Amino acid sequence: MKSTLVTYFPPKVQKQLLENQKNIQGKPYEKYFNPEMEVPVDLIKAIQFGPQAAEKTFPPTPENLNRLYADLDNFPNAYYGAADDGENGLTTFNICRHFFPGVTVKMMQWWFTWHVLEKERYSIWFPYAHLANTVVYPERMTNPDLSYEEKLYGNPNHIVEYIGNHLMDAVIHFTDPTQLGLDKALLEKQNLTFSASGWSHSYDTPEVPNALMLHIGRDVEGGFELYTCYFIGAHTVLSQYSGISGGGERGVAGMKSAGITREFMEDNSYEMAVHDITEFTRLGSILPQLYAEFGPK
Repeated sequence: MKSTLVTYFPPKVQKQLLENQKNIQGKPYEKYFNPEMEVPVDLIKAIQFGPQAAEKTFPPTPENLNRLYADLDNFPNAYYGAADDGENGLTTFNICRHFFPGVTVKMMQWWFTWHVLEKERYSIWFPYAHLANTVVYPERMTNPDLSYEEKLYGNPNHIVEYIGNHLMDAVIHFTDPTQLGLDKALLEKQNLTFSASGWSHSYDTPEVPNALMLHIGRDVEGGFELYTCYFIGAHTVLSQYSGISGGGERGVAGMKSAGITREFMEDNSYEMAVHDITEFTRLGSILPQLYAEFGPK
């Protein structure tokens, strides 16, 4: 797979790299902290000619999500844009398909429970952009008697990271993907046995869900395939996913009062696409070695 070096980083994240570089000194995994970030050329080309047209986007309803994951052969390499659902809401529209040679579902599950225990671990995932990721119940993550789902679900992640030039301070509530509208029989049929999916809200507004994030994957010949989706913004369906009565509606009203436009969401969506491609390419490149050294023995 042909790759290219990422060379554009806003000044804020350049400064964050230096801070992260200082903090990680002396950590046993310091060697995995590498500022040279590479990304697959085919994924970058897929997002360099403008956002998806309105008719090629869709809002994050269960029907749309099940339709997308039912046809993995035609799952897009990378899309970005904005999904305008009228009175129901406006979100970013991000879809990406990743392949990680030598990676397995077990490795991915380990990563999502291991990296949250130290902010420096989070920084090796994206040395420029990741500041911190903590969980409410860290003791769960090291309990060998708990399953992956018991460790992650119901254990909110507080993440602080840059998406482009914007510092995001959010809480992600990871949960079973069937609670986010995906059909259990469909997941089983497609052998999609990995998930790190959930809804989120800004740290200071827990009553307003503002994103749906799907990381769904499976073991395949030679490695692991990950299918990602992000819908960030406001939509009434987020009330259903989050269980917060009226939360999605409050988000829609707030977005309208702020005058958020489709063009604004497209800009954010592009930055999210670049972020996703960059961080997951890095993770896929280091995970086999990282797991061999620090994973369960």
